Amino acid sequence: MTLEFVYWVVLAAGVAFLAVALLFDAQLARLPFKFPGAEVIAGPVSFVAAAVFGAAGLVGLLVYELGAASIFVAIGGALVVGGINAILFTLVKHRETIDMFDREKLVAMRGITTLGLGPNHVGRVSVQYAGMTRSLSATSDEEIKAGEEIVVLDVLDNLLFVARLRKAFTRHEVDA
Repeated sequence: MTLEFVYWVVLAAGVAFLAVALLFDAQLARLPFKFPGAEVIAGPVSFVAAAVFGAAGLVGLLVYELGAASIFVAIGGALVVGGINAILFTLVKHRETIDMFDREKLVAMRGITTLGLGPNHVGRVSVQYAGMTRSLSATSDEEIKAGEEIVVLDVLDNLLFVARLRKAFTRHEVDA
């Protein structure tokens, strides 16, 4: 197995895992690394660092013809870009903490499903709140397809309980 092959495999794996984690909101994107004073989202940071390791290694090996010394370029690139990525994710997480809002205030608000949901199936909904569109996890007693209008009935452990807008217009259901 050549060094070039290793770089290509690590690059491909990093890009593939990053795509899966970000496009499909995979749980592995939410694994936290704990550092003193900060919590960093491990998935995207690790996957970006792996992809940069592979890419920087290939540049060092093929462009600059460094041979085995390309490993230092790969490690350096991964550490620098991974570190910057970790700092950015930490800042974003800090900003989200500052912007925390009481999900209970979403009860009786309208929204749209962005990922289908139903009984025993968590999906995603978009709800306008405080001038921002929030994308939140939700469930329902009925199957609701993506793109359908919903109303928020309740909030249970940060999970919205919703119903189709046409069904949820009686005061009794909204108060339930």
